[in-house]
Amino acid sequence: MVESGSALPPVQQALLSAIQNMSVDIRNAADRGRFGWDRLDLGIAQGWQHQLHHLNEAREVITGEAAAVGVPPRLIEHVRQRGANGIRWHPGQTMPITEVVDRAQLLAGLAAQVGRLQEMAAFHAAYTHRYSDFTGEPQTWFQLSMKALREHIGALAHALDLSPAEREQLWPDAASIAAATTRARALDGDALIEQWRSRASLSNLIAESLPIDVLQGAGITSADSAAAGQLPPAPQELIALAENATDATTTSTADGDSTLDAASAWAGDGAVIHTAIEHAGLNSDTHTAPLDEATDPPSHPLHLTTNHGIDP
Repeated sequence: MVESGSALPPVQQALLSAIQNMSVDIRNAADRGRFGWDRLDLGIAQGWQHQLHHLNEAREVITGEAAAVGVPPRLIEHVRQRGANGIRWHPGQTMPITEVVDRAQLLAGLAAQVGRLQEMAAFHAAYTHRYSDFTGEPQTWFQLSMKALREHIGALAHALDLSPAEREQLWPDAASIAAATTRARALDGDALIEQWRSRASLSNLIAESLPIDVLQGAGITSADSAAAGQLPPAPQELIALAENATDATTTSTADGDSTLDAASAWAGDGAVIHTAIEHAGLNSDTHTAPLDEATDPPSHPLHLTTNHGIDP
Protein backbone atom coordinates (compact mmCIF):
# COMPACT_ATOMS: atom_id res chain seq x y z
CA MET A 1 0.00 0.00 0.00
CA VAL A 2 1.08 3.58 -0.60
CA GLU A 3 0.21 7.06 0.57
CA SER A 4 0.67 10.44 -1.06
CA GLY A 5 3.81 12.41 -0.28
CA SER A 6 1.58 15.49 0.03
CA ALA A 7 0.01 13.92 3.16
CA LEU A 8 3.29 14.38 5.02
CA PRO A 9 3.97 17.53 7.09
CA PRO A 10 5.42 20.31 4.89
CA VAL A 11 8.80 20.26 6.62
CA GLN A 12 9.14 16.51 6.05
CA GLN A 13 8.11 16.92 2.40
CA ALA A 14 10.76 19.62 1.88
CA LEU A 15 13.50 17.47 3.40
CA LEU A 16 12.51 14.33 1.51
CA SER A 17 12.31 16.19 -1.79
CA ALA A 18 15.79 17.63 -1.21
CA ILE A 19 17.20 14.18 -0.42
CA GLN A 20 15.61 12.64 -3.51
CA ASN A 21 16.70 15.38 -5.91
CA MET A 22 20.19 15.55 -4.45
CA SER A 23 20.46 11.78 -4.91
CA VAL A 24 19.71 12.32 -8.60
CA ASP A 25 22.51 14.86 -8.82
CA ILE A 26 24.91 12.57 -6.98
CA ARG A 27 24.12 9.85 -9.52
CA ASN A 28 24.64 12.29 -12.41
CA ALA A 29 27.91 13.57 -10.96
CA ALA A 30 29.16 10.02 -10.50
CA ASP A 31 28.23 9.18 -14.10
CA ARG A 32 30.11 12.21 -15.39
CA GLY A 33 33.13 11.13 -13.42
CA ARG A 34 33.01 7.63 -14.83
CA PHE A 35 32.09 8.35 -18.43
CA GLY A 36 32.20 12.05 -19.23
CA TRP A 37 35.77 13.19 -18.59
CA ASP A 38 39.25 12.35 -19.69
CA ARG A 39 40.71 10.32 -16.85
CA LEU A 40 44.16 11.59 -17.74
CA ASP A 41 43.13 15.13 -16.82
CA LEU A 42 43.88 15.06 -13.09
CA GLY A 43 42.55 18.58 -12.47
CA ILE A 44 39.09 17.70 -13.79
CA ALA A 45 39.14 14.38 -11.95
CA GLN A 46 39.92 16.09 -8.65
CA GLY A 47 37.21 18.68 -9.24
CA TRP A 48 34.68 15.91 -9.86
CA GLN A 49 35.75 14.08 -6.70
CA HIS A 50 35.40 17.23 -4.60
CA GLN A 51 31.96 17.99 -6.02
CA LEU A 52 30.78 14.44 -5.37
CA HIS A 53 32.15 14.59 -1.83
CA HIS A 54 30.36 17.85 -1.07
CA LEU A 55 27.07 16.62 -2.52
CA ASN A 56 27.25 13.51 -0.35
CA GLU A 57 28.13 15.56 2.73
CA ALA A 58 25.21 17.93 2.12
CA ARG A 59 22.82 15.02 1.65
CA GLU A 60 23.97 13.50 4.95
CA VAL A 61 23.27 16.78 6.78
CA ILE A 62 19.76 16.91 5.31
CA THR A 63 19.19 13.21 6.06
CA GLY A 64 20.20 13.73 9.68
CA GLU A 65 17.71 16.56 10.10
CA ALA A 66 14.97 14.54 8.40
CA ALA A 67 15.49 11.74 10.92
CA ALA A 68 15.57 14.23 13.81
CA VAL A 69 12.14 15.69 12.93
CA GLY A 70 10.57 12.25 12.68
CA VAL A 71 10.79 11.17 9.05
CA PRO A 72 10.68 7.36 9.16
CA PRO A 73 13.89 5.63 7.97
CA ARG A 74 11.93 3.69 5.37
CA LEU A 75 10.80 6.90 3.67
CA ILE A 76 14.34 8.29 3.68
CA GLU A 77 15.65 5.12 2.06
CA HIS A 78 12.75 5.16 -0.43
CA VAL A 79 13.52 8.66 -1.74
CA ARG A 80 17.27 7.98 -1.81
CA GLN A 81 16.64 4.93 -3.97
CA ARG A 82 14.30 6.80 -6.30
CA GLY A 83 16.93 9.50 -6.66
CA ALA A 84 19.61 6.89 -7.34
CA ASN A 85 17.34 5.63 -10.13
CA GLY A 86 17.27 9.11 -11.65
CA ILE A 87 13.72 10.02 -10.57
CA ARG A 88 13.20 13.54 -9.21
CA TRP A 89 10.65 14.43 -6.56
CA HIS A 90 7.24 15.57 -7.70
CA PRO A 91 4.38 16.79 -5.51
CA GLY A 92 1.94 14.06 -4.55
CA GLN A 93 4.26 11.19 -5.43
CA THR A 94 3.31 7.93 -3.75
CA MET A 95 5.16 6.84 -0.65
CA PRO A 96 5.23 3.50 1.18
CA ILE A 97 3.17 3.08 4.32
CA THR A 98 5.43 3.00 7.33
CA GLU A 99 5.34 3.12 11.11
CA VAL A 100 5.53 6.46 12.88
CA VAL A 101 8.89 7.02 14.60
CA ASP A 102 8.73 6.48 18.36
CA ARG A 103 8.43 9.88 20.03
CA ALA A 104 10.64 8.85 22.94
CA GLN A 105 13.43 8.22 20.44
CA LEU A 106 13.00 11.67 18.92
CA LEU A 107 12.97 13.33 22.34
CA ALA A 108 16.13 11.44 23.31
CA GLY A 109 17.85 12.82 20.22
CA LEU A 110 16.72 16.34 21.08
CA ALA A 111 17.88 15.87 24.68
CA ALA A 112 21.36 15.07 23.38
CA GLN A 113 21.42 18.38 21.51
CA VAL A 114 20.25 20.22 24.65
CA GLY A 115 23.05 18.51 26.56
CA ARG A 116 25.57 19.89 24.07
CA LEU A 117 24.18 23.41 24.58
CA GLN A 118 24.45 22.99 28.33
CA GLU A 119 28.03 21.75 27.98
CA MET A 120 28.97 24.81 25.95
CA ALA A 121 27.80 27.09 28.76
CA ALA A 122 29.70 24.98 31.30
CA PHE A 123 32.95 24.97 29.33
CA HIS A 124 32.69 28.71 28.74
CA ALA A 125 32.34 29.38 32.47
CA ALA A 126 35.05 26.90 33.47
CA TYR A 127 37.53 28.16 30.86
CA THR A 128 37.06 31.86 31.55
CA HIS A 129 37.14 31.25 35.31
CA ARG A 130 40.47 29.47 35.09
CA TYR A 131 42.19 31.49 32.38
CA SER A 132 40.31 34.81 32.51
CA ASP A 133 38.13 36.24 29.78
CA PHE A 134 39.38 37.21 26.35
CA THR A 135 38.09 38.53 23.05
CA GLY A 136 38.87 37.83 19.42
CA GLU A 137 37.86 35.34 16.75
CA PRO A 138 37.65 32.24 19.01
CA GLN A 139 35.22 34.03 21.31
CA THR A 140 33.14 35.18 18.34
CA TRP A 141 33.10 31.67 16.85
CA PHE A 142 32.03 30.25 20.20
CA GLN A 143 29.21 32.75 20.64
CA LEU A 144 27.89 32.23 17.11
CA SER A 145 28.17 28.43 17.48
CA MET A 146 26.15 28.51 20.68
CA LYS A 147 23.54 30.76 19.06
CA ALA A 148 23.25 28.43 16.05
CA LEU A 149 22.93 25.37 18.28
CA ARG A 150 20.17 27.05 20.28
CA GLU A 151 18.29 27.92 17.08
CA HIS A 152 18.78 24.35 15.83
CA ILE A 153 17.25 22.99 19.03
CA GLY A 154 14.37 25.45 18.75
CA ALA A 155 13.67 24.42 15.17
CA LEU A 156 13.65 20.73 16.12
CA ALA A 157 11.40 21.48 19.10
CA HIS A 158 9.03 23.41 16.83
CA ALA A 159 8.95 20.57 14.30
CA LEU A 160 8.21 18.07 17.08
CA ASP A 161 5.68 20.47 18.70
CA LEU A 162 6.99 19.97 22.23
CA SER A 163 4.45 20.24 25.00
CA PRO A 164 5.10 22.52 28.00
CA ALA A 165 5.80 19.44 30.11
CA GLU A 166 8.33 18.14 27.58
CA ARG A 167 10.09 21.50 27.44
CA GLU A 168 10.25 21.63 31.22
CA GLN A 169 11.81 18.19 31.25
CA LEU A 170 14.32 18.90 28.47
CA TRP A 171 15.46 22.49 28.95
CA PRO A 172 18.50 23.12 31.17
CA ASP A 173 17.94 24.50 34.67
CA ALA A 174 20.23 25.84 37.38
CA ALA A 175 20.86 22.39 38.88
CA SER A 176 21.79 20.69 35.60
CA ILE A 177 23.99 23.62 34.55
CA ALA A 178 25.76 23.54 37.92
CA ALA A 179 26.43 19.82 37.56
CA ALA A 180 27.82 20.27 34.04
CA THR A 181 30.00 23.16 35.21
CA THR A 182 31.38 21.09 38.09
CA ARG A 183 32.37 18.37 35.62
CA ALA A 184 34.00 20.91 33.32
CA ARG A 185 35.97 22.51 36.13
CA ALA A 186 37.24 19.10 37.25
CA LEU A 187 39.18 18.70 33.98
CA ASP A 188 42.92 19.29 33.97
CA GLY A 189 44.29 22.24 32.04
CA ASP A 190 45.07 20.44 28.79
CA ALA A 191 41.70 18.70 28.67
CA LEU A 192 39.80 21.92 29.39
CA ILE A 193 41.73 23.84 26.73
CA GLU A 194 41.05 21.07 24.19
CA GLN A 195 37.32 21.13 24.97
CA TRP A 196 37.22 24.92 24.66
CA ARG A 197 39.16 25.03 21.39
CA SER A 198 36.97 22.36 19.80
CA ARG A 199 33.96 24.63 20.40
CA ALA A 200 35.61 28.02 19.83
CA SER A 201 36.63 27.25 16.25
CA LEU A 202 35.49 28.14 12.77
CA SER A 203 34.99 24.47 11.89
CA ASN A 204 32.60 24.07 14.83
CA LEU A 205 30.67 27.19 13.78
CA ILE A 206 30.22 25.71 10.31
CA ALA A 207 29.13 22.35 11.71
CA GLU A 208 26.56 24.02 13.99
CA SER A 209 25.28 26.32 11.25
CA LEU A 210 24.58 23.76 8.51
CA PRO A 211 21.71 21.94 10.31
CA ILE A 212 19.87 25.15 11.13
CA ASP A 213 20.34 26.27 7.51
CA VAL A 214 18.60 23.05 6.46
CA LEU A 215 15.63 23.46 8.81
CA GLN A 216 15.24 27.16 8.09
CA GLY A 217 15.30 26.36 4.39
CA ALA A 218 12.61 23.74 4.98
CA GLY A 219 10.39 26.44 6.47
CA ILE A 220 11.16 26.70 10.20
CA THR A 221 12.63 30.08 11.11
CA SER A 222 13.95 31.15 14.49
CA ALA A 223 11.05 33.61 14.63
CA ASP A 224 8.63 30.69 14.22
CA SER A 225 10.32 28.79 17.05
CA ALA A 226 10.31 31.85 19.31
CA ALA A 227 6.67 32.65 18.59
CA ALA A 228 5.71 29.08 19.44
CA GLY A 229 7.69 29.24 22.68
CA GLN A 230 9.99 26.45 21.53
CA LEU A 231 13.40 28.11 21.97
CA PRO A 232 15.49 26.96 24.95
CA PRO A 233 17.02 29.56 27.30
CA ALA A 234 19.34 32.06 25.64
CA PRO A 235 23.11 31.44 25.70
CA GLN A 236 23.71 34.45 27.93
CA GLU A 237 21.24 33.08 30.47
CA LEU A 238 22.86 29.65 30.48
CA ILE A 239 26.36 31.10 30.76
CA ALA A 240 25.24 33.28 33.68
CA LEU A 241 23.90 30.18 35.46
CA ALA A 242 27.21 28.40 34.83
CA GLU A 243 29.21 31.37 36.08
CA ASN A 244 27.12 31.46 39.25
CA ALA A 245 28.18 27.87 39.85
CA THR A 246 31.87 28.81 39.86
CA ASP A 247 33.95 30.43 42.56
CA ALA A 248 34.58 34.17 42.36
CA THR A 249 38.34 33.64 42.25
CA THR A 250 40.11 33.76 38.90
CA THR A 251 43.28 31.74 38.44
CA SER A 252 46.26 32.16 36.14
CA THR A 253 46.09 33.02 32.46
CA ALA A 254 46.37 30.35 29.77
CA ASP A 255 49.69 29.31 28.32
CA GLY A 256 50.24 29.72 24.60
CA ASP A 257 47.91 30.82 21.84
CA SER A 258 44.20 30.47 22.53
CA THR A 259 43.32 29.90 18.88
CA LEU A 260 43.10 26.55 17.14
CA ASP A 261 45.77 26.46 14.44
CA ALA A 262 43.69 24.41 11.99
CA ALA A 263 40.40 26.15 12.77
CA SER A 264 39.86 27.42 9.25
CA ALA A 265 40.95 24.24 7.46
CA TRP A 266 37.35 23.17 6.77
CA ALA A 267 36.05 26.61 5.91
CA GLY A 268 36.06 26.06 2.16
CA ASP A 269 34.33 22.68 2.35
CA GLY A 270 31.75 24.08 4.76
CA ALA A 271 30.86 26.88 2.37
CA VAL A 272 30.50 24.47 -0.55
CA ILE A 273 28.29 22.12 1.47
CA HIS A 274 26.16 25.13 2.49
CA THR A 275 25.80 26.05 -1.18
CA ALA A 276 24.82 22.48 -2.07
CA ILE A 277 22.10 22.60 0.59
CA GLU A 278 20.79 25.85 -0.90
CA HIS A 279 20.79 24.36 -4.39
CA ALA A 280 18.70 21.48 -3.01
CA GLY A 281 15.92 24.00 -2.50
CA LEU A 282 16.59 24.53 1.21
CA ASN A 283 17.56 28.18 0.87
CA SER A 284 17.49 29.79 4.28
CA ASP A 285 17.99 33.26 2.79
CA THR A 286 14.31 33.30 1.81
CA HIS A 287 13.16 32.39 5.31
CA THR A 288 15.33 34.08 7.92
CA ALA A 289 17.71 36.87 8.77
CA PRO A 290 21.47 36.20 9.09
CA LEU A 291 22.71 34.12 12.00
CA ASP A 292 23.68 37.22 13.93
CA GLU A 293 22.53 40.76 13.33
CA ALA A 294 26.00 42.18 13.84
CA THR A 295 28.27 39.37 12.65
CA ASP A 296 27.50 36.98 9.82
CA PRO A 297 29.22 33.57 9.64
CA PRO A 298 32.40 33.51 7.53
CA SER A 299 31.78 33.03 3.82
CA HIS A 300 33.80 31.48 1.05
CA PRO A 301 33.78 32.21 -2.69
CA LEU A 302 33.48 28.56 -3.75
CA HIS A 303 30.15 27.58 -5.25
CA LEU A 304 28.66 24.50 -6.88
CA THR A 305 27.16 25.05 -10.29
CA THR A 306 24.82 22.06 -10.06
CA ASN A 307 21.20 23.17 -9.73
CA HIS A 308 18.98 20.64 -7.98
CA GLY A 309 15.85 22.05 -9.56
CA ILE A 310 13.68 22.46 -6.48
CA ASP A 311 11.77 25.60 -5.64
CA PRO A 312 12.14 26.63 -1.98
